[in-house]
Amino acid sequence: MGNQLVVEWTRASMRLALGGGPGRPLQAVRSVALGASPDLPAALRTLLKTVKTVPEEIIAVIPRELVLTRVVKFPSIQDDELAQMVELYAKAQLPYPREQLVMDFHVLTRAEGFSTVAVIACQRDVVNRHLAVLHDAQLSPSLITVSSWGVLGWYQECLQRGVSGKEPALVVNLDDTRTDLVLIASGQILSSRSVGQGFQEWEASGEFATLLSFEV
Repeated sequence: MGNQLVVEWTRASMRLALGGGPGRPLQAVRSVALGASPDLPAALRTLLKTVKTVPEEIIAVIPRELVLTRVVKFPSIQDDELAQMVELYAKAQLPYPREQLVMDFHVLTRAEGFSTVAVIACQRDVVNRHLAVLHDAQLSPSLITVSSWGVLGWYQECLQRGVSGKEPALVVNLDDTRTDLVLIASGQILSSRSVGQGFQEWEASGEFATLLSFEV
């Protein structure tokens, strides 16, 4: 596998990470602050000019705050049956019509005829807007993922580099305008949520640890 380029933007910034693929080190990280009404395609094209290597694979990241996630236990361990159950669950339990959603699921555990499944859904309009920005910059992603899974990747990278910790581990991803809380154990995301306060708000309050404890 050749070079991978990961593209993510939030309300406050846009970031690129260029790597050699799984198990290989990062080659470059680039970021730029975004204004109140940013020209996202122009910002992306400007960042791309700073990356000299032509990537073979593009991965797009959607912020956790724009995604719905649910952890559900289903009475099956078969993938085809789980897919049908997830569809039925989405139609009955998610707050948007199924045709307005892009959806996937990930099996967390299988035991005694039951599966615990993470259901991930995003409004189709959100995905289409992301794709439009990427296509405007001549990028065609092979994978669209959620920022929580990026946090999982960074956490696993830290473990490989010898950083020790006890699990389950709560990883706090602090951005300028949002904070992601990701609970991880045994290489899996157990749960995640996005809080509508970021570094700017936490810094202004002066009571980051106390306020964050109420969110956990």
